[in-house]
Amino acid sequence: MPSKIGGVSAFDEAIAEELANGGRPDARSVKETVIVYGAGNVLLHLTFAALSVVVSWYFVFPWIV
Repeated sequence: MPSKIGGVSAFDEAIAEELANGGRPDARSVKETVIVYGAGNVLLHLTFAALSVVVSWYFVFPWIV
């Protein structure tokens, strides 16, 4: 069990520090917490947009030729 410092566990302090650094909690249990950084959805949309453009050229280029 994590030691308590002033009524707050070291685990809770570590989580608070990561949240202060820009992370956001995704899932939490008694012994572990998942902290996510970054926008996530924006990066995913940009990735799929870039892949769509690249894949479309595989069909457009032969059609033009």
